[in-house]
Amino acid sequence: MGSEFYRSNLEFKVLKEQEIEDIFYTSLDILERVGVKVFDAEAIKVFKDNGCIIKDNNTVHIPSSLVKSGLASVPERISIYNRLGELAMLLEDGRSHFGVGSDAPNFIDPYNHKRRKSKSTDVINSAIVSDCLPEIDFHESLGLATDKSVENHLVYQYVLMIDNTIKPLIVTAKDRNNLEKIHRIASVVSGSKENFKLRPTFILYDEPSTPLFHTKEALEKLMYASKSSIPFIYTPCPMSGATAAVTKAATLVTAVCESISGIVLSQIINPGTPVIMGGVISILDMSTAVMPYGSPELVIMSAALTEIAHYLKIPMFSTAGCSDSKMLDEQAAIEATDSIMMATLSKANLIHDLGYLESANTGCLEMVVMSAEIISKVKNILQGIVVNEDTLMRDVISKVGPMGNFLTEESTIDRFKKEFYFPKLFSRDNYEKWSQKGSKHFNTLLNEKVIDILKHHKPSKLDKSIKKEIDKIL
Repeated sequence: MGSEFYRSNLEFKVLKEQEIEDIFYTSLDILERVGVKVFDAEAIKVFKDNGCIIKDNNTVHIPSSLVKSGLASVPERISIYNRLGELAMLLEDGRSHFGVGSDAPNFIDPYNHKRRKSKSTDVINSAIVSDCLPEIDFHESLGLATDKSVENHLVYQYVLMIDNTIKPLIVTAKDRNNLEKIHRIASVVSGSKENFKLRPTFILYDEPSTPLFHTKEALEKLMYASKSSIPFIYTPCPMSGATAAVTKAATLVTAVCESISGIVLSQIINPGTPVIMGGVISILDMSTAVMPYGSPELVIMSAALTEIAHYLKIPMFSTAGCSDSKMLDEQAAIEATDSIMMATLSKANLIHDLGYLESANTGCLEMVVMSAEIISKVKNILQGIVVNEDTLMRDVISKVGPMGNFLTEESTIDRFKKEFYFPKLFSRDNYEKWSQKGSKHFNTLLNEKVIDILKHHKPSKLDKSIKKEIDKIL
């Protein structure tokens, strides 16, 4: 583990504990009294056999006692490994990890800056950029391999990702068959299914549907993951005023109900299944009919949901580094900064969607690089200020005294590199030096960084014998 693991010294709260409990207990009431729709016969049977009441064939009413016993068996911490089998992420209280994507249908081409449909090249390039940047801790496919078969393009995406980055992956799967193939491939890379279970290298991204129902495809993936002890995220995406009631509190109740009902099913099937609570929650913009990713409602509700997850002692999957802007501009920078700051302050464990533009419709590698620069600055800010006898430095102040300077003091020379933040791309040159370097706009610097990574960074590739085994599965 390295410097990417981070604990903030600052405290930040959106909800009081009583407000968290009000949201949670309202969710228990909704699950018991209103229930959720479940569109899978096996899942309905599991719920029924464990004390749930089934009405209208597929409405499952979950008693509060079952929710509480299910939540009690969810692991508080989850260890995730990289492709080499090395511990890469600890999902536990106070640790935040950042990653890109996923699955944007369009892409900003880094070579001609045109927006086009995403393809396999973008899947490869986004993995290479993630592999290179130390601020990125895990990877999701920022683009879609639309040039592959519709049936298996998400499986191909996984292979392209795992061959171009050693970092842990979050994967999407079309259905159970897709997930089973990805699991088999991961087991080949790990050496066996038992090795993968001991040291999981990917997390499944799965979603309930809103309001308050679970599709057959989502449930089949959830149940396969639970039976196989595959870590998975169960992430609702309610929109205030459309698929959730209009207030933020009510939207949080909907998200908690949807996430928890899936988590309970997983724990009935296999107590101790590693599960991450999630939520991409925003509003429906009534003037555009768009779910905005740069809205203040998204960042505040995401932070609140993180606090609820921590209250329940479940790791949390949140959202940051994304924008509703159609291009990499000032709006994109402002919205990315807002969300990164808030997600880190709330201490979410997995923070994804770095690189999104156009409300999750377009991926942009320059946005990823800019987000990495923002992350490094935010982490520095949120370290706060350490105050103790050593940092007060009264002896040094006394030694230098009035009208002195501290530039040549040994303590300055020894400590400034640790005390100060040094940007990688933000310019601090004076005007003359900046002009001598070409008077470059920040967008130009970001694009040059992307092109440099794609040209020079060589990720560790899969062994040829492993590739042959993967080809057999494909």
